[in-house]
Amino acid sequence: MEGQKKAVETVAMAVDMESERSAELNYLNTKFKLAARRANVKLLEELREKGAEVDHADGTTALISAVQSEDYDCFKYLVEVCGAGVDVANAEGETPLHYACSLGQVEMVSLLLEKKV
Repeated sequence: MEGQKKAVETVAMAVDMESERSAELNYLNTKFKLAARRANVKLLEELREKGAEVDHADGTTALISAVQSEDYDCFKYLVEVCGAGVDVANAEGETPLHYACSLGQVEMVSLLLEKKV
C-alpha cells in the first residue's frame, strides 16, 4: 500500500512539473510573438535562449507578427538567424506571404520567395 501511495505521489509531482513547464513555455511563446510584433530583436534573442519556440503557431506565428510590424530587419532575423518556417500558417490558414503581399512589403515577399515558400 505504501509503495502505491508513493507511486501516485511521484506521478502527481511529474504531472505538476509538466503542467508548470507547459505554462512557462506558453508564456515564453506569447512574449516571443509580441516581441516580433514590436520588432524587438534583442528581446527575441533573449526569449529564444530561454526556450521560446520560433514556429509556435497558437493563433498566429512570430514570423507573421514580424510581417505585421513591417520591420524588415526583425523579419529577416527570424528567417535567417532563427530559421523560422516561412510557410507556417496561422489558425486561419494564412501564411507570412499572405500578410507580406497584403501589406505591400516587397522585400519580405522577395525573401519569402527566395526561401521557396
